[in-house]
Amino acid sequence: MNNDSEDYLQTISLMEAVLNKESPDLIVLTGDVVDPKAIDDDYSYHFSSAMELIKARDIPYVWTGGSPIEGKTNYDLHEIDYSIGHSLSFTGYVWDQHVIHKKTKNYD
Repeated sequence: MNNDSEDYLQTISLMEAVLNKESPDLIVLTGDVVDPKAIDDDYSYHFSSAMELIKARDIPYVWTGGSPIEGKTNYDLHEIDYSIGHSLSFTGYVWDQHVIHKKTKNYD
């Protein structure tokens, strides 16, 4: 993935235009923030780069999660998200962990 590629620059431009026009109080990210198939090295770096416009505006966000990332657990993805978003972040990867946990308990 190249931060100077035409696709990347067009995506950033579109995101910036939408954020400027809408001035949202909350952003919901419903899927992959970064295409896991397009990453050839450090997922954390690419995720952070993709989130830069949201972080710069201090907009809280909910990330529902996306495709599995080879070599990363849901906990790993939660930690990457939280290390980047801190108190702005509400990640679905935490919810996934709770659902898995609940399925292993007997609630009868």
